[in-house]
Amino acid sequence: MPRVTSHHNPLLLECGNWERSLSYFKFENWWLQTENFNERIKGWWDSEIFMGRPDYILACKLKSLKVKLKEWSRTAQGNLGLQKQNILNQLYDLDVTQAHRCLSDDESYLRAVLTVEFEEVAKKEEVAWRQRSRAIWLKEGDKNTKFFHRTANCHKRCNNIDSLLINGANVSEPTMIREEIIDFYQNLYKENEHWRPQFSPTDQATLNEEDNVMLQSQFGEQEIKECVFACAGVRLLAQMVSLWHFSYSVGRW
Repeated sequence: MPRVTSHHNPLLLECGNWERSLSYFKFENWWLQTENFNERIKGWWDSEIFMGRPDYILACKLKSLKVKLKEWSRTAQGNLGLQKQNILNQLYDLDVTQAHRCLSDDESYLRAVLTVEFEEVAKKEEVAWRQRSRAIWLKEGDKNTKFFHRTANCHKRCNNIDSLLINGANVSEPTMIREEIIDFYQNLYKENEHWRPQFSPTDQATLNEEDNVMLQSQFGEQEIKECVFACAGVRLLAQMVSLWHFSYSVGRW
């Protein structure tokens, strides 16, 4: 592996094989630290135009924004792995060059710039691993990356199914386990009845334009006066009831 901040080359140990599976979409907190991220989100949000009810428009915009974020996360700017690999490749080329001759001033300056960029990527990785570890009781900025790795890997092992008992046999093949789980839940939620009652919000009673304007209008002087007088009447009635209970109790004495 190429040298980054040390004069020694780090060692990479690979052992075992991990079955990678597709995970659901998750918003990465470190995206907020990228340049012009808020402007990019606003541009994506305003670029999509949908027609219909407000709840339908909101759902469509969120769905479209999710697609845009997933596409952007595969680029170098939205993917820490690509950024890190690009920096390491350039550092490796500089190491090979330095092994044959001394680096020029421009090459030495490039190494210093790449080192700073690598440290920035490492800070973002700490945020990403902290988010994966779900250690919300630790403040962001703690450099306990080893703990975050261990906690995140523990969550991943707990969520991973290494083997499954199928028809009395212990199966560890990932493809067979995946097919058995899909078949189980397809049969679990299968229904004999094909007809289901339909619900549409458009069939329900809605406010007309006049009622909508009335509900959003400012309180008028007459309306406030009527509410205050109504409260006064309720209070007077409550006092009369209390007085009646008191008189009844005194009369019994």
